[in-house]
Amino acid sequence: MIRSILNGHNLCKASRQVMSNKGSAGIDGIAVQELICYLDIPEATKLFLFDERVRKLKEVQRGWVNYLRLASIFGKLKDLDGWVRNRLRYCIWHDWKKPERRRKSLIRLGVKQQMARSWSRTRMGGWATAQSPILVTTITLNRLKKRGYQSALDIYLKISPQFNEPLIARPA
Repeated sequence: MIRSILNGHNLCKASRQVMSNKGSAGIDGIAVQELICYLDIPEATKLFLFDERVRKLKEVQRGWVNYLRLASIFGKLKDLDGWVRNRLRYCIWHDWKKPERRRKSLIRLGVKQQMARSWSRTRMGGWATAQSPILVTTITLNRLKKRGYQSALDIYLKISPQFNEPLIARPA
């Protein structure tokens, strides 16, 4: 049965169907835009370790990318990854809670003391702070990757099928 599913003709037929849908709801009734609702990033108010958040996020991302890998979702995953990074920054900012802890954490991340003092007492909301230079310049993509974050786009590029090569030739 697996051989009939992985048959080149069936894969081409499936990819044409996915592309013809243009991201609209498929047989499961879920549109690509609804993917954010299914990303199970635990709420910022719940106490989770950052590593646990990233582990749960990886599981969901890997499942969804495997599910949608035949579609051309490069641009959509790029936008989704930006949103997920902002959400993780928001969760980190929310975990720091008080201005004094925010100031100390910003200093540890390399911000000058005077700048850290003013940034830690900002009146912006958590989501606005996550998208501002305060966290974008301190909690960078490299720092998130060091903590175990893997973007959905990286997963997609690793496992996406290349239609010009046979399935057997894909590296594991």
